[in-house]
Amino acid sequence: DMPREELAKELGAVVSVLVKNPKSHLLALQLLARYPIPQGPKLIEGISFDTKDKAVRSALQQVWAKSPKEFENSMVAFAQNPKADLIMRVSVAESLFAINKERSSKLVDQLLSSASSVQRVRIIDTLSKTTQGVGIIKILWDGGHILEADFTFESAERFHKIAATKESETLLVTLRSEEERRLAGSGAKVKQLAQYIRVNPGDMKRGQAIFQACLGCHKVGDQGQDLAPALDGSGHRDLEHMLTAIVAPDEAIESGYSLYRVEKTDGSLIEGFLAGETKAGKTVAYMGGVSQFIPQEEIKKANAVLGRSFMPASFGQLPKESLADLVAYIGTLKQGVSVSPGPVATESKGTPEHNN
Repeated sequence: DMPREELAKELGAVVSVLVKNPKSHLLALQLLARYPIPQGPKLIEGISFDTKDKAVRSALQQVWAKSPKEFENSMVAFAQNPKADLIMRVSVAESLFAINKERSSKLVDQLLSSASSVQRVRIIDTLSKTTQGVGIIKILWDGGHILEADFTFESAERFHKIAATKESETLLVTLRSEEERRLAGSGAKVKQLAQYIRVNPGDMKRGQAIFQACLGCHKVGDQGQDLAPALDGSGHRDLEHMLTAIVAPDEAIESGYSLYRVEKTDGSLIEGFLAGETKAGKTVAYMGGVSQFIPQEEIKKANAVLGRSFMPASFGQLPKESLADLVAYIGTLKQGVSVSPGPVATESKGTPEHNN
């Protein structure tokens, strides 16, 4: 067998060649994730990886997770890259918290300062799910860099569960009151929307474009994901019932589709749809069909969150015109006569923001 040092040197030479060609980036990252190659950090500095490729993104995250201190410079460079996916940049900055709290927090602060109000909410939502993320939130919250408006009730709830401070409790009490008022007013909002839509029917083609986001969880025919109830035949639903499911999903939860929360032994939280469970552990799925297996030994507590739907409430933030368009398209989903939900080129008036 080749000595370990000699093997590392040989693999380093191979990786130095592979990183020069985007087509072989995945193989280069897989080698770095599997073998201890001392010159690895220098080899990937300045390399622009295609993180839209799920396999490349996963391999890159494995490399960083294995040796964050050694790859700190490349992680910082990625977190500062405005062309990269926002939430992945946040996750990378968060990963640095274990080795450099100050640098990690400053990177997140930079991301927040250049983010829109909607993006700020998404950043805090992402951070609130891990102990490291909550550590960053606490530092920035104490420094006045994070505002109450950056939290949703859900992210505030997770923040308090992990932080357990007087400040986090006060925040949660405030947002719980706002959430109760919002839910109390959702019935009136549904009636107002229904009245508007009856007078101003939406455009089915524009609605078809918006509907593509629904296929991240729902299925129509052979298209979409099988995480939420199939929407075949939804065109027969009563208008107000349909709108309630869209803008106030917590009030229209179907059996078996509650939000599922796993609290891990390390303090982090995982939320999504319970896709499977065995004695070995649980599988939680997310929008888009991505799933994660959590071994039983890493689970401290797991349960469905009563009164909370797996479906996000973000569709309720769409303009009323876009909701009218979406409802117009869903109205065509009558079994045997629905319009194909496949991709369309038509631009919509607005869709819930999922990325940058």
